[in-house]
Amino acid sequence: MGMGRIAGVPVRTGSPAVQWVIDTNDDVSRLAALFRGHPLPSGSPKQRQFDAWTELMAVRRHLRATRPRRALREAPGLLRVVAEIQDGKRYQGAWPSCDCEAPRPIAPSRSGAA
Repeated sequence: MGMGRIAGVPVRTGSPAVQWVIDTNDDVSRLAALFRGHPLPSGSPKQRQFDAWTELMAVRRHLRATRPRRALREAPGLLRVVAEIQDGKRYQGAWPSCDCEAPRPIAPSRSGAA
């Protein structure tokens, strides 16, 4: 994909582990575009967090380019967006895996045959 980098993750036992690290503003923008082009399942927990996450990345990008580093902690709208992401991480019950109608029950046969 040409986005991000693969970095090793320390583990105590078992097989070595790696993580995909997206840490440049351009890569974050490309990842957001990828998710917009291939949407997450409607109503899924990650889909509920996506809009807040993209807003957070835009605010972060702007503040890092225009203000000192401490501005991230002092930005008034930033706490709201972070709270929105955290709210999306809370369990909110099962979500349907499709937008299809529930199947109708099949009526029992009246012929008496089993």
